[in-house]
Amino acid sequence: MNERNTERKNTMFLNKNANQGHIIDQYKIMCDSINTNNQLREAANNFWVTVNSLGISSIAYIKDTSNLNSEQKPLIMWVLVFLGFTLCCSWLSYLKTIKKTIDQKHTLLLVMEQYLPLPIFQNLLQKARPDKNKNSLTIREMFVPISFLLGYIFLGVILIFFNKYF
Repeated sequence: MNERNTERKNTMFLNKNANQGHIIDQYKIMCDSINTNNQLREAANNFWVTVNSLGISSIAYIKDTSNLNSEQKPLIMWVLVFLGFTLCCSWLSYLKTIKKTIDQKHTLLLVMEQYLPLPIFQNLLQKARPDKNKNSLTIREMFVPISFLLGYIFLGVILIFFNKYF
C-alpha cells in the first residue's frame, strides 16, 4: 500500500466489527460516484471538442471572409486564438481535477475493501495499472486538448509571421 493509501487509512475510522452490509452499501455508493464522474468526464470531453472545433472553424471563416477589413481580421483572429488557447488550458485543468477526484475515490474504495472479504477493486486496479505510479488520466484523453492547443499555437505563429496575407 502506498503512502497516500496509508495516509487516507489513518484519517478514516472504520470499525472492523461494523455491519458489513453498511460497508457494502457505502462501497456501492462510492462505485456509483466513480461511474458518475467517468460519465461526466466523457460528456464534458464532447463539449470541449465541440467548442474547440467551433473555435477553429470560426478562425477559418474569419480568415476567408471579405466582410472585414484588413485591420479587423487579425484582431478578431487573435481574440479567437487566445480564447481557444485558454479553453484548452481549462480543459486540461478540468481533466486533472476529475482525475484527482477519481483517484481519491479509488483510494477510499481500497481502504473500504480491507474490511470486506474479497478485494475485487484492488485486483482489477492492479491488473489495469500494474505500475502504481502510472496516471489514471490516459495519454489519449490528454492528446485531444493538447492537439487543439498546438493548433492554436500554430495559428498564432501564422498570425505573427504571415499577418500580411490576412
